[in-house]
Amino acid sequence: GGFADFDTVLSVFSGDCGALNEEACNDDAFLFTLQSKLTVLVTQGQEYHIELGGWNGATGHFELAVVLYPQVVPGNDKCITALPVGDGLFSGVTFFATTAVTTPSCAAFGAPVTNDVWFLYTAPTDGTLRASLADAGGFSDFDTGMSAFIGQCGQLDEMACNDDAQGSLAS
Repeated sequence: GGFADFDTVLSVFSGDCGALNEEACNDDAFLFTLQSKLTVLVTQGQEYHIELGGWNGATGHFELAVVLYPQVVPGNDKCITALPVGDGLFSGVTFFATTAVTTPSCAAFGAPVTNDVWFLYTAPTDGTLRASLADAGGFSDFDTGMSAFIGQCGQLDEMACNDDAQGSLAS
């Protein structure tokens, strides 16, 4: 991923250098961080200028990470197409996921949980299931909400819900 050891500001522009249009700008990606991160929808064939600078004269070392996520809806976008998983780590993106009718009930401040993906876990024995984006190798670079449901799609009962575990934005 990207890195900077100073307070950054990141912007993306379209257009020619003499007539740039700012598409997005970010100063401090997360609360209590000084590094920047932004996401912008792009069009095939269009050129974009990325500007990285220091806030209020800050300077330092950086590694800029640039990644394109193609505009594809994830295969596990719906409850009925949930990705079967067992123990382990599973990665993906939610950029073009749609929002399900059934979403976690515990989102902070009553905010909606949007752009969700689904997984299906079948317990091989009795025990405690732990799904995490906050520890045990799990990770998310955005504010998440997560629930565990039981039942069939369309008739789900929420068993557990988490938003912002262990003081982070991940669940």
